[in-house]
Formats: sequence, C-alpha cells, structure tokens
Amino acid sequence: MDDDVGSSASTSGVSRKRNYTQRKARDPTNLSWREPIVDNKPPKQNRVYKKPRKTDEEKRKEAEEKKKADEAAKREEQERKDKEEARRNLEMAAKLLGKLLGVDDIYLHEVKHDEELVQRIVQAEQQVGHSLDHDHPVLQDVQWFSKPGIHFGLNDESDVVFAIRIVPPGQITMNQQRVIELIMEWCDVVQEIKNNGSMHRSGKGATRMDMPSSGKQYGMGWHGSMEKGKSAAFYAPRKGQEILYNTLLKQLPFIASKYEEAMATLVPGVFQTFKAVAENLELPAFFNSGWQGQPDQYSGANSMTITHSGFSNYLHQDNDFCEIAYGWWWTSKRQNGHYTLDEKVNHTDVKGGGFLWGGFGCGVDFERTTGLVEIFWRGSFDHHVTLKSYEPEYATRWGTSIQITKKGVHATQKVYAQEPGLRVDRVKRPTDYFDDRGLSL
Repeated sequence: MDDDVGSSASTSGVSRKRNYTQRKARDPTNLSWREPIVDNKPPKQNRVYKKPRKTDEEKRKEAEEKKKADEAAKREEQERKDKEEARRNLEMAAKLLGKLLGVDDIYLHEVKHDEELVQRIVQAEQQVGHSLDHDHPVLQDVQWFSKPGIHFGLNDESDVVFAIRIVPPGQITMNQQRVIELIMEWCDVVQEIKNNGSMHRSGKGATRMDMPSSGKQYGMGWHGSMEKGKSAAFYAPRKGQEILYNTLLKQLPFIASKYEEAMATLVPGVFQTFKAVAENLELPAFFNSGWQGQPDQYSGANSMTITHSGFSNYLHQDNDFCEIAYGWWWTSKRQNGHYTLDEKVNHTDVKGGGFLWGGFGCGVDFERTTGLVEIFWRGSFDHHVTLKSYEPEYATRWGTSIQITKKGVHATQKVYAQEPGLRVDRVKRPTDYFDDRGLSL
C-alpha cells in the first residue's frame, strides 16, 4: 500500500514537469529554447587607410615650418617677458624717483616715434579742413594721460621727451593762483597776435595751407620788430590800456620767478640747460621790460605765449632757437569779456582740446583733468598739436608757454651788432609806446 502510494506520487511529479516543459516550448514569446541562428556569411573586413608616404621635399618643408613656428613662439614669449621686465623696471624707477622728489604719484611711459601716424594726422587735417577733434578715428589708439601726479615720457635712448604735472585744485598754491590772475589781466591790455604759423599750418616742416585759425593768442616779452629802424620790440599795449599795462609790467618778474621755480622742480636738468642757452646768448628775458639793448644779468626765455577762447592749431614743430618749451594750462570763468578763477569752473567744463604728441601717439586729455596742468615738451623736435575744443559761454581754457624763439634771438643779435651807444635806438621799449601816444607814466 505504501509502495503504491509512493510510486504514484513520483510519477505525478514527472508528469507535471513534462507538461510545463511542453507548454513553455509552445510559447511563441519564449525564444530561449530555440537554437541560435548561424550567419554563414563571412565577416566584413575593415578597410585600413594608409597615408601616402611623404617625399623628402615635403618632409623638409614641414620641418622648416615647424622650426619657424617654434621660433615665432619663442620670440613672442621672450617679448612678453621683456615687456613684463620693462614694466617692473619702470615701476621700480618711478618709486625711486618719487622718493628722490618727494612725490607719491609718478608715472613713467615708454614712447616710440611713429612717422606713419604723423603723416596720417596731417592727411586727416587736410581732409577735414580744420583742427582735429579729440574723437577723430585717426586718434582712436592714442594713449591719453589725465591722472594727477607727474608723468614722464621716455624714448628708446631713455631721454625724457616730455613731462607732465597735473595738480588738483586744492594743491595749487596762492602764488600760482596770483600768477594766473596776472596773466589773464595781461591779455586784457595787450594786442592780440594774428600771425602765428601753427594756427595756419605753416610751422616748421609743414606745407602752407589755407585753414581757419581758432581761438585767441597773446604775447609777453620780446620779439622781432616790424617797425623801420627797430630790431627788437616788447609786446605793445592796446590803446586806452596803457596805465594798467604799465602797472602789470612791474609784476612780470614775479610771474617769471614762479614759472622758473615750477619748471626747475619738474625737470631740473632741462631747466638748467634752458637757462644756460639764454645766458650764453645774453638774451633779454620776457619779464625784463627795461632792457635797453645792453647785455645784463636778466637772461631767460625771451617770450611767453598765451592762448584762450577755444585755441587750437595743426600738427607742427616749433620754429624756435631752442627745442625746450614749458607751460601751464588752466580753466577760468568768463563773464562779460572778463576772466576770473572760480572753484566751480574746471577743465571738465570744456570739451575736447587735448595736447597731443603726434609722433608718439600720446597726449594730455585736458577734459578729464582738474586744476593746473604743467607740460614740458621738445617744441622744435617733436610734432605736437592742440586739438579742437568746445567751450560754453561761461568758461574758457587757457594755455601758456615760455620759449627761446628764433626770431627773438635774431632780433637780439641785430641789436648787439650795433655800436654800444646806438643799440638802445634799435629797441622798441614799453616807454616808447607811451611817448608815441603822447603819454607820460
């Protein structure tokens, strides 16, 4: 009994397993039981691309090109290192110079002459027919200076080719303010200059061009005389202004002393050279209104030039005996034809009008400066220009320069060529203007 039962259970289990296997085999979704499909096609062969072998000439050219590329990369890297080293050296030199001069903000700028830029600026002036604007396309790559402090321009020979000192309003001394006021008063009493070559594109190295002048210009000191029998003349007073003119003559030594002090602290060596040239020529200084044709101790720059009312000119080199030029720039209030300093009026009130060194591609952006700007430049060496400016009714920008002019030197030499007793007759002195007009002062 027991054996039958056991045999029946075992058979039942085998039967269930067989039935399950058959159902699984009949299931069309079950693919596990099928034999794998054998693809008797031969496998695809991967094509191997073989580069053509380079000729010896191609290998040589490729090697040369690689060598050139490597050398160019080395040069670029070396130039980058040289520029970085030069920048560090300039920074160190500026710090050292600052300690020597007792000035914190000193900037050194390396400049290189670009004759092509000079020609492009001249061509642009010819095309527009007047002085260039600050934003003219030919000036788009110009480097502009406007930060307070002292800026020196150094060429490849490490010569100082220009110097700029930008003095904020609060640091202008009382003496400097007084000098500025006296210069503005002087322009009220002397005759205006109408024949300056730089205003008409006829300066040194320039071709005569019929271009309009801009602004007003005045002089202080000695120049060549156009009067028959006279060689040298002092700038003449306007009619009706003789009394104030005579009063201001007494202030000219004070003006000269402050200009010389400032120049001597900005460029000491240049100032000493400037003075030495004047003394060797026995040239009467612009403040020496009492000169009577005899050599004396009052030697210096024979002339000061003063400009305002939107003065601008054309790219030029000065026709001076000595290349050294130095001047001040400031902005004043203008009201009813009179000019006064006003703390509310500054360079920012006058648009444009930068001082540009065309050959160096850099300049002073007056519009972005404040206070008093001093500049030393090599007038007869380097091309320079005062750009066009736009002034409101209430303000004007002033510019000045002291120089040793070629015409002034020649006039003095003509006087010295006379016998000592006759020299005074070759000089047109301030007192002579009074005598001519029947005035006694």
